[in-house]
Amino acid sequence: MSTLLGNELGGILLARLSGQDRPPGDVAVPVCTVDEQGFAHPALLSYGEISAPSPRRLRVTVHAGSRTAANLHRDGRLTLFFVDESVTEYVKARAIGLGTAVPSSQAAFAFELEVAAVYRDAADTAREPGAAITSGIRFRTS
Repeated sequence: MSTLLGNELGGILLARLSGQDRPPGDVAVPVCTVDEQGFAHPALLSYGEISAPSPRRLRVTVHAGSRTAANLHRDGRLTLFFVDESVTEYVKARAIGLGTAVPSSQAAFAFELEVAAVYRDAADTAREPGAAITSGIRFRTS
């Protein structure tokens, strides 16, 4: 069951995204944009592609030719899923303006986003005793 925390990042999530307490480099962050037909479009980012310059702002970097970039340009909405053994939070955000090309990479766009809502998810211990998230999605690069 998820609970609205407000419209600012805090605690573990803010520490991770502001660079103070980054998780291991192999943690994936599922995200969803809204496609042309109104459906959720899933994608995966890494913590290296997401930062939080402040509790109300996010910066994400995506491949310039991706559906995620096209959807952000067109619609601007993004939901991020931070799920692992330490934190289970969903962040809904909206792009501020259009993405900008990343100077060091011709293949990437950076989007500045405003946090609209942060939800924490937790098992209902009365109905699901002992239920717990034990890991998130991990990836390997070699």
